[in-house]
Amino acid sequence: MSIDTLRTILYAESAVVGLLVIYSAIRQKSQLAQYFFFVVLCTFFYVFGYASELGADSLADVRFWLTFEYFGLSFISSFWFLLSWKLWYHRVPRFRMKVLLFVVPAVTLFLVASQEYQSLYYKSLDLIEADGHYLVILDKGPWYWVYTGYQL
Repeated sequence: MSIDTLRTILYAESAVVGLLVIYSAIRQKSQLAQYFFFVVLCTFFYVFGYASELGADSLADVRFWLTFEYFGLSFISSFWFLLSWKLWYHRVPRFRMKVLLFVVPAVTLFLVASQEYQSLYYKSLDLIEADGHYLVILDKGPWYWVYTGYQL
């Protein structure tokens, strides 16, 4: 599959997810619907950002789109957990639990956004050219593994 085809599929998927975002924003009547809204919003950021990252033609563009992706990717699992908690227990988790759920994603977003100044999430970012497109090669840092463990 070519990169252009993949980008087209990802943009189409982000359009569908974007419609879910709009629909869930309009129909928000419960706490469960609010969690669903944030899950699909984060999914939209991730999918749209990844499609745009595949079209980037410089390292600065790749860094921008990686940060954009992580506005969604880093928080999807937390909102998904809250949605699952509400479905299973039929109540909202305590405020303290919500705060703890978002500490690791917030630190992850900060580390990805400040990647130029430290190498805790990614040790290095390099571009290679494939079929006239640039792809990023990521060398994972220590916080990458912390975040991966958090998502499990």
